[in-house]
Amino acid sequence: MKFVKNLGAKVYTAIALSVIGLLIWRIIDTKFIYHPPQFQSVLLLPEEKLPVWEASDSATLTESQATLSAQLSAQAYLVMEVNSRTVLVEKNALVPLPPASTTKLMTALTALDLFELNEIVEVSTQAAQENNGGGLFPHEQLTVRDLLIGLLVSSANDAAYALAEHAAGGTDTFMVRMNQLARELQLNQTLYQNPTGYDDPPNVTTARDLAVLSLQVLEDPQLVEWLGLQQAVVYNTAGNIRHFLFTTNELLGKNPLIIAGKTGTTDLAGEVLISVVKYQGRLILIIVIGSTDRYADTQILLNWLQYNLAWQ
Repeated sequence: MKFVKNLGAKVYTAIALSVIGLLIWRIIDTKFIYHPPQFQSVLLLPEEKLPVWEASDSATLTESQATLSAQLSAQAYLVMEVNSRTVLVEKNALVPLPPASTTKLMTALTALDLFELNEIVEVSTQAAQENNGGGLFPHEQLTVRDLLIGLLVSSANDAAYALAEHAAGGTDTFMVRMNQLARELQLNQTLYQNPTGYDDPPNVTTARDLAVLSLQVLEDPQLVEWLGLQQAVVYNTAGNIRHFLFTTNELLGKNPLIIAGKTGTTDLAGEVLISVVKYQGRLILIIVIGSTDRYADTQILLNWLQYNLAWQ
C-alpha cells in the first residue's frame, strides 16, 4: 500500500511539473518569440514610413582619422548620417571587396521586386541541402514573406536559394534581375554571382555601395523590422513544421543604439557587418568590411561617434 501511495505521489508530481513546464513555455513562446501574423498585406511600401529626423548643418571631428583607423581591423569602413546622406568618416570605401551575406539585402529586394509576399514557394531538395540558417526541408512550402524572415533574421542560405529558384527561369533569371537592380541603384562596383554571398572571385561590392543598398532597404519598414529581430518563428503553409530562427548579429539586444543590421562571413570576405544606429535623434549607418572582429570594430566606431563627433 505504501508503494502504491508513493507511486501515486510521483505520478501527480510528474503531471504537475509537466503542466507547469507547458505553461512556462507558453508564456515564453507568446511573449518573447516573434510569430509573424497569419495574414499580412502584400503592399511592399506601406504608407507609414520610417521617421525622419533633420540633419544638422555641420559636424566637427575631434579625433584624426588616422588615429581611428589604427584601432580597427577592417579593410574598409564607412559611417553615414542617413537623412542627409553625409559620410562622416570612411576608409577604402570605393575598394571592391567580397560582400559575404550582406548580399542577402539585395536578394530580399529582388524577391520583393519579383514576387508577392503571400506567394507560396516549394523548397527544392537542392535548396534544402544549403541547410544553413533556415533548417528547411525538401518539398515543404512556405510563403515568400516567411522565407524573407529566415533570410534576414538567421541569414538562411536555404531560404536564399529557395527564393532564387522560385523565379520564372530559376536562379539564373533571379541573378540577372539582382544585377539589374544593382545597376538601377547605381551600385556601380557591385557584382553578384549567387543569392547568398558565397565566395566567388567576381562577387564584390564596396562600403559605399553597401551604404546605398542599405539606404534603399531603409525605405521598407518591414525589412527594417526583420533585420532588427533577435529571434522569430515561421511555419510552413501546412502549419505542421515550425522553424525557430535566431539572429546572427551579436550586437542586437546588447547595444541599445543598434536597431537593425546584417552580418556576413566567408573565408575571402572575412567578417562584414552593416549596422543601423539610432543616435541623438538621427539614423546612422556603420559599415565594416574585411574585418577580423566586426563587433569590436563597430563598437569602436560607435565610441568614436559618441565621444569624438559633435553636431553644431
